[in-house]
Amino acid sequence: MSRIKYGIDLGTTNSAIAELNKGKSIIKKNLNQDDTTPSCVGFRRGVLVGEKAVSMIKKDREIALSSGKQNSSNVFQEFKRTMGTDHKYHSELMNKSYSPQELSSEVLKSLKSQVQEDFRSVIITIPAMFNDSQRAATVDAANLAGFSQVELLQEPIAAATAFGVDEEVKDGYILVFDFGGGTFDVCLIQVQDGIMQVKDTGGDNWLGGKNLDEAIVDKIILPKLKENFKIDNYINDELKSHLLSASLKDYAEAVKKELSFNQTCEVVSDLDAFPDDDEGNEIMLDFDVTKDELETAIGPIFKKAIDISLEVLERNNLKGNDLASLLLVGGPTFSPILRNQIEKDICKPNTNVDPMTVVARGAAIYASRFEISEDIKDATRDETKIQLDLAYESQSVETTEFLAVSIDKSKTSGEIPDEVYLSINRNDGGWSSEKILLNESGEMIDLNLSEGKANSFELVLNDKSGNILASEPSEITIIQGIKTGKATLAYNYGIEVGIDKKVVFKTVQGLEKNKTMPVTGEMTGLKTKKEIRPGSEDDYFKIPIYMGDDGADGTRANSHIHVNTIKISGIDFPRLLPINSDINLYLEIISDSEKKLSVDIPYLNEVFEFPLEKITQENENDDWFVEQFDTFDLEIKALDEEGSNLDITRLSDIKDAVEQIKLNYQNRKNEGDTKMMTRDNIRKQFAELDKLVKENEWPSAKSAMEQIYSEIINKVDESEDTNRHQTQLNNFRVQMDKIIERKDVKLAKDIDLQMRYYYKDLLESEYGADLYIGLLQNYNDNFSQHPWQNPTRAREILNTALQNASVNPSKESMKNYVSQLWNLLPREGGGREDILGG
Repeated sequence: MSRIKYGIDLGTTNSAIAELNKGKSIIKKNLNQDDTTPSCVGFRRGVLVGEKAVSMIKKDREIALSSGKQNSSNVFQEFKRTMGTDHKYHSELMNKSYSPQELSSEVLKSLKSQVQEDFRSVIITIPAMFNDSQRAATVDAANLAGFSQVELLQEPIAAATAFGVDEEVKDGYILVFDFGGGTFDVCLIQVQDGIMQVKDTGGDNWLGGKNLDEAIVDKIILPKLKENFKIDNYINDELKSHLLSASLKDYAEAVKKELSFNQTCEVVSDLDAFPDDDEGNEIMLDFDVTKDELETAIGPIFKKAIDISLEVLERNNLKGNDLASLLLVGGPTFSPILRNQIEKDICKPNTNVDPMTVVARGAAIYASRFEISEDIKDATRDETKIQLDLAYESQSVETTEFLAVSIDKSKTSGEIPDEVYLSINRNDGGWSSEKILLNESGEMIDLNLSEGKANSFELVLNDKSGNILASEPSEITIIQGIKTGKATLAYNYGIEVGIDKKVVFKTVQGLEKNKTMPVTGEMTGLKTKKEIRPGSEDDYFKIPIYMGDDGADGTRANSHIHVNTIKISGIDFPRLLPINSDINLYLEIISDSEKKLSVDIPYLNEVFEFPLEKITQENENDDWFVEQFDTFDLEIKALDEEGSNLDITRLSDIKDAVEQIKLNYQNRKNEGDTKMMTRDNIRKQFAELDKLVKENEWPSAKSAMEQIYSEIINKVDESEDTNRHQTQLNNFRVQMDKIIERKDVKLAKDIDLQMRYYYKDLLESEYGADLYIGLLQNYNDNFSQHPWQNPTRAREILNTALQNASVNPSKESMKNYVSQLWNLLPREGGGREDILGG
């Protein structure tokens, strides 16, 4: 084969592998003859994967609860949620800690063993909202499993691809609703003349089936336990609480599954499954759960996913009834509760595809777009056969496709006849080509495709005597009826820049969310903020690169996903780079796993190139989280005190979200993914707060500008010489009208400052020294409320000024004292410039 033909859905809860065979995507069953394999790894004398590992979980958790040891586990699940981080899973039996990549590689090895051939090229699906660290970690896991060529594919695109092959897809929009075991993705895909292209994506890397299990434990099982047993010692101890909740997850899973078909579910635990409660009574589960109770517990979680989907539709000016289809992906989408909610809030979902296998099957279909790398071909090819070089489209919406064929003599060790003839037969018997003589440069052949299906073609070589010649490859497949577009950016890519003394995120032009890969963006006219001496490692500037969501521009950079930081020092430079030198950036996103940054420095006439190496996200400690929550509280308090005109409802929603994040962190900080989830969620709320403040900047700036203009008008009207001011007033009005049209906050603040100086001059001409004496008195009366940079010096100046004011004040002397005090106060602004940090 010259094309990749295997696709893997590496899921949080379950995984699957599919093969593209003669145009049909076929799930490769495991030893239990199941389509999917649980993403669960256990350790005994060796490594167990799948159902054998799952069978160990319940007992493993009971042992951990009884022993009270966090690290007594030997079975692990949901490690996909910590991919790309430095989190470790410790096996007591193996006396070893494993990374998420190492555990994921065991799942991949197990899936690989289900195929009766050696293969090293594969497509692996990832959530659309995975960040660069998570994507790089997925590739690492595949490499550990023995795959040397790994292409990543966003899960919703894979699902849509399989759907497009399975059904006759009408022109319009498809919404892929992918609610998995650990992540949620929603993807809007436009279909036009059979061509499928991603239009928009959304999601939450921390929303999935795990959250459903936690909600059932927290809102149903634990409350029922508290009714019958005294378990305060478990609830109030962080570690014991975590171990108790973990041991109840199996029962939560059973409740979730049974209530998908029945109105009630009986929950009964085995004898000796749990230790004694605080009063020495054995803890036992023996109660019923109703479907209404389940809906109350998990309905809000499903609603969160639905709300994200509605946001994607709203961004694209669509409603549910505008969709041609809503496709369900992921095990939790079997839930009648979810399906009813989706039908009520969006539209009736399509249930014709298997949510558990559609991603793997789509990945195998998509895989046929990719050539197997030359080094893998070289390692596996049979050079005694005539090697063919082929070029063709594996998907088509046309009824005819071109196939370019040539003989690769450099890869063929066997004898090649002087005359080689090629004939091509469609495997359904409906079409065959003429017998074509292959010349030195090759041939271009028209293939006739049968509509709406996979077309497999046999390539037959003959010599001039009609003898069949063995060749590689000898078969190709082209799927007619759909053509899947290329993957798109799930985030805006940008850098950290200094703007108005703030360090914020700024999108690189051309790398906006939903741009189709490969794509290159540029940012020009950046400035260095200090000189860089040649040969000096201490002189440098940094380029921090981030991934940001919608509306990220202008919000604090560290609220977004850090991709990498490129550092360029004087060691790289042949001569001195002066301060304020221009820097131009060109960032190329080639694929989900390959990115490159070029840095152009015109002054040096040099261009530096940097591949963006993978980074591992490190876990923050408890102090970091305390600091973040405290900082958030202080910022909210400051906004309240300054009486801002922010949207009260949105501000309240942000406050509530942070309180919920804080509560969840306190309750589940012992779980492996809680710190990463908390970090991402608190940063997201900081970004939301920044967006809210930013959106309020224009109304506030406009109001302040118009207010000072109105005060100037009133003061001029009171004067005896209005004509003298009219020209300047007209000039202010013209500038303001242009600023209002553009809604430019920066210019509004600039002209506001100009008008305040003008207003001060008006007052000065009217009141003379009394104006400044009034200001000095105000400083004195409210001295403690001003953020003096040097309070002692400010008090000395103020005392001297007030003493002189009571004797023989002059306008110039009083103005000088006010100026000195003014310089002791911090000031914002100072002009806008994009700068690179050093």
